[in-house]
Amino acid sequence: MTQFFVKNRENLTDRIVAFTLMPKAPFTSEPWSAGAHIDIDLGPLGSRSYSLITWPNENSANYQIAVQREDQGLGGS
Repeated sequence: MTQFFVKNRENLTDRIVAFTLMPKAPFTSEPWSAGAHIDIDLGPLGSRSYSLITWPNENSANYQIAVQREDQGLGGS
Protein backbone atom coordinates (compact mmCIF):
# COMPACT_ATOMS: atom_id res chain seq x y z
CA MET A 1 0.00 0.00 0.00
CA THR A 2 1.38 3.41 -0.97
CA GLN A 3 1.41 5.97 1.83
CA PHE A 4 0.64 9.62 1.17
CA PHE A 5 0.74 12.84 3.16
CA VAL A 6 -1.41 15.95 2.76
CA LYS A 7 0.69 18.42 0.77
CA ASN A 8 -1.98 21.10 0.54
CA ARG A 9 -5.43 21.84 1.94
CA GLU A 10 -7.68 24.40 0.25
CA ASN A 11 -11.16 25.51 1.28
CA LEU A 12 -13.28 25.53 -1.88
CA THR A 13 -16.49 26.48 -0.05
CA ASP A 14 -17.59 26.57 3.58
CA ARG A 15 -18.41 22.82 3.29
CA ILE A 16 -15.92 21.53 0.67
CA VAL A 17 -12.16 21.15 1.14
CA ALA A 18 -9.68 20.03 -1.54
CA PHE A 19 -6.68 17.97 -0.43
CA THR A 20 -3.54 17.42 -2.49
CA LEU A 21 -1.98 14.09 -1.56
CA MET A 22 1.74 13.47 -2.17
CA PRO A 23 3.36 10.04 -1.88
CA LYS A 24 5.88 9.57 0.94
CA ALA A 25 8.14 7.58 -1.42
CA PRO A 26 8.71 7.89 -5.20
CA PHE A 27 5.53 6.84 -6.96
CA THR A 28 3.99 7.02 -10.42
CA SER A 29 0.25 6.60 -10.52
CA GLU A 30 -1.55 4.35 -12.94
CA PRO A 31 -3.47 6.18 -15.69
CA TRP A 32 -7.08 6.89 -14.76
CA SER A 33 -10.17 8.28 -16.43
CA ALA A 34 -13.03 10.54 -15.44
CA GLY A 35 -14.95 9.23 -12.46
CA ALA A 36 -11.94 7.44 -10.94
CA HIS A 37 -11.78 6.95 -7.17
CA ILE A 38 -9.08 6.13 -4.66
CA ASP A 39 -9.58 4.26 -1.41
CA ILE A 40 -8.15 5.94 1.67
CA ASP A 41 -7.48 4.00 4.86
CA LEU A 42 -8.57 6.22 7.75
CA GLY A 43 -7.35 3.88 10.45
CA PRO A 44 -9.99 3.19 13.11
CA LEU A 45 -12.59 5.07 11.02
CA GLY A 46 -12.29 2.49 8.24
CA SER A 47 -11.67 2.92 4.53
CA ARG A 48 -13.44 5.48 2.33
CA SER A 49 -13.49 6.05 -1.44
CA TYR A 50 -13.00 9.56 -2.80
CA SER A 51 -13.26 10.89 -6.36
CA LEU A 52 -10.10 12.21 -7.99
CA ILE A 53 -10.58 15.81 -9.08
CA THR A 54 -7.36 16.30 -11.04
CA TRP A 55 -7.20 15.58 -14.76
CA PRO A 56 -5.69 12.19 -15.60
CA ASN A 57 -1.89 12.46 -15.80
CA GLU A 58 -2.05 16.20 -15.00
CA ASN A 59 0.47 15.52 -12.26
CA SER A 60 1.31 11.85 -11.89
CA ALA A 61 3.05 12.37 -8.53
CA ASN A 62 -0.01 13.81 -6.76
CA TYR A 63 -3.66 13.01 -6.28
CA GLN A 64 -6.26 15.63 -5.49
CA ILE A 65 -9.60 14.90 -3.83
CA ALA A 66 -12.41 17.09 -2.55
CA VAL A 67 -14.29 16.30 0.64
CA GLN A 68 -17.70 17.75 1.45
CA ARG A 69 -18.68 17.92 5.09
CA GLU A 70 -22.00 16.22 5.71
CA ASP A 71 -23.16 16.68 9.27
CA GLN A 72 -24.92 13.27 9.25
CA GLY A 73 -22.57 11.62 6.69
CA LEU A 74 -20.29 8.63 7.04
CA GLY A 75 -17.64 9.88 4.58
CA GLY A 76 -16.59 8.84 1.10
CA SER A 77 -18.19 9.51 -2.23
